[in-house]
Amino acid sequence: MNSKAPVVILILLCLGLLVSLVVRHNQAASAQRAAEARIQELARDLEDTKSQREQLESQTSSCARTWT
Repeated sequence: MNSKAPVVILILLCLGLLVSLVVRHNQAASAQRAAEARIQELARDLEDTKSQREQLESQTSSCARTWT
């Protein structure tokens, strides 16, 4: 029975490490999905801001031509 104890301990240790690895992998995948969603949100905001800036530049140049 004593010769089986280290094997059982090592098996339990390996199972514990496997569980922690799976949990960590799931956390990392979740964090990556959240980061990708945030990047897409920021990209949309950037496009909206560029569009607004172009509209303002167009209005500004129209006003400048009107006043000159």
